[in-house]
Amino acid sequence: MSKLLSTYLTSSEKKILAALVTCSLWPINSCVTTRHDSTVMAIPVVYQPMFRACAPIDREANLTISEDGSRIFGAAMVWSFPSPAHADIQLNSPLGDTITQFTRNGSHWTVSGADGVVISETSSGALSVGGYEIPIKSDEVGCILSGVWPANWLTDLDATVSSSASLSLSGKDNLRKIVLDINTATGATQFRSDDIRSRVMLEWGGLFGFFRRSVLIERISSKGVISMQVSGVKSYLTKWTLVE
Repeated sequence: MSKLLSTYLTSSEKKILAALVTCSLWPINSCVTTRHDSTVMAIPVVYQPMFRACAPIDREANLTISEDGSRIFGAAMVWSFPSPAHADIQLNSPLGDTITQFTRNGSHWTVSGADGVVISETSSGALSVGGYEIPIKSDEVGCILSGVWPANWLTDLDATVSSSASLSLSGKDNLRKIVLDINTATGATQFRSDDIRSRVMLEWGGLFGFFRRSVLIERISSKGVISMQVSGVKSYLTKWTLVE
């Protein structure tokens, strides 16, 4: 296991993992610390499973896209992120045929099976789809698809609320503003996926505070089933339910 982690985790991710492990050895109220510069913010134990390195990670889900409440697309989605700089995402038909495939090799993305769709990466590491910049970095895609939040957000964001009942993080980078809220239904001191609901608001673009754009990503868990949904992109609602 240690050899695997050394192979796939960056030095900053190793520091994050070390902080999470250290935090887990202390009572939950002791896991709230103040972060300075690039140091890692320790968080209550109950929230630790919500953050992880975004590679290696492999999952699958059922994807649906709706517009104005009507379903317009559905597919089985399978993804593999063997390392931070490589990814393979497939959209498959009910018969198992690949409809569309997205492949990442470093900063280069290729798309097959979807004519006219071009994915690229900006200088800030953000994704651009058809020339439309979206507020998600290539390195974060594996986490968001898999229903967890990137561990490096614990170095990029500041805690505005931190307790066993709720956790709120916010901050800015050169791409967007991030506001992340995580809540437990009962103030639990141990992680129970069904007890936790989280959402992140990403805001970006604009000029002098005007014409800002925003996207809401929500994680919903019910009876052991985790779903993610994205809203705020015109009238579309994109939702995927993870398959265990």
